[in-house]
Amino acid sequence: MLFRSGTQPHLSATPGRVKWAMKEVGADNDYVFKEFLKLTDEQISELEDKGIIGGYTDMIGRTPPIDKKEAK
Repeated sequence: MLFRSGTQPHLSATPGRVKWAMKEVGADNDYVFKEFLKLTDEQISELEDKGIIGGYTDMIGRTPPIDKKEAK
């Protein structure tokens, strides 16, 4: 987790905020599995079905927060 210290700008129409400082955990899994480990899509699916590997959004409570403006 990344914490930023210091003053954040407080503008009336566009308040300052940090939504995401980096990619979500597991964002590059498919690239690593295919390019470095040379796994096929079928092998990756089999490992996912067995629960050996999974995506970031597969974990309860580990999904990115919903932006209220984007949810509308």
